[in-house]
Amino acid sequence: MNWTRFALSSIAGLVAYFVYGGIVTGIFLKKDYMPFPGVYRPADQIMKLFPFGILTTFLAIIAVAILYAKSRNPDAAWMGGARFGVLLGTFMMFAHVAHNYVNLNIGRKLALEMAAAELVQWTIVGIVIGLLYRSTAFYQRIAH
Repeated sequence: MNWTRFALSSIAGLVAYFVYGGIVTGIFLKKDYMPFPGVYRPADQIMKLFPFGILTTFLAIIAVAILYAKSRNPDAAWMGGARFGVLLGTFMMFAHVAHNYVNLNIGRKLALEMAAAELVQWTIVGIVIGLLYRSTAFYQRIAH
């Protein structure tokens, strides 16, 4: 595993995760979270915990980048990253969103939107990791 490739792809994956999440969850799905104030924190409370959320998400993406780097073909660029991301997104849909639908008092519409958003979000993270992991390998070969 190449540490430069790993570090750059982890950081880029984190950026992609929060850009997509901020747009989709923070703007487009915001109205669908509103009917559940007993389940979700108000925005001001979320912002107080946001640094913790960034840190823990970064740790999760580091684990994802390690899994990608250890995968069968980590130099497969965006297609390999997309396949990896779809698998990860599918895992998150069923292990995270469906589980929360059972345990949290949220509506079916929100759960389905969250599932679709998770699938797309983790697919994007996989693509970004795949692209950066591959492109840094390409640039390192040119430099040597």
